[in-house]
Amino acid sequence: MGLLPDEHIEKPVSFDVLTYQAPFLIEKLLKDAIIESAEEGERIFTEVKRWMLLVHLDKSKTWEMYSFRIDEVWNQFVLFTDEYIKFCDKYFGSYLSHCPSNAPRNKDDDDSLIGSFSEFAQVYTRIFNIGLPNEWFDEKSVNINRRILNDNAGKLFLEEKDGTVD
Repeated sequence: MGLLPDEHIEKPVSFDVLTYQAPFLIEKLLKDAIIESAEEGERIFTEVKRWMLLVHLDKSKTWEMYSFRIDEVWNQFVLFTDEYIKFCDKYFGSYLSHCPSNAPRNKDDDDSLIGSFSEFAQVYTRIFNIGLPNEWFDEKSVNINRRILNDNAGKLFLEEKDGTVD
């Protein structure tokens, strides 16, 4: 599928939302060992803001959250309820609710309107004029110190293949 036609994307007056700083959030993320450095927290929080902006601008699809790490930073931001409400009102004109992926869906919802990760990447590139950064690929951030949420825990197995382990 190609890029979305221009009529699906509303060009904003400004991207001021990307300048919003939340030192209180970065402090909490560090304290809870969700991030390893303030710089990492800023990069991930920037992706939260970009995702929110993309969702606000492009109504052609329902855009899911495609990264557990970015979603966790958004979850933590929502916990600062007053700040989050003020942020949403200032930059989006209303509260942007956060619904877990397993939230009940309306029986009339059209699943064909849920955007794929590939479509998301295309729209992201079009709006921000850059490709998706590594923060969107959770598998690129695995290290010995990282807390990992894994839905496949207990379901995976190791297999020896041609002298290597898969």
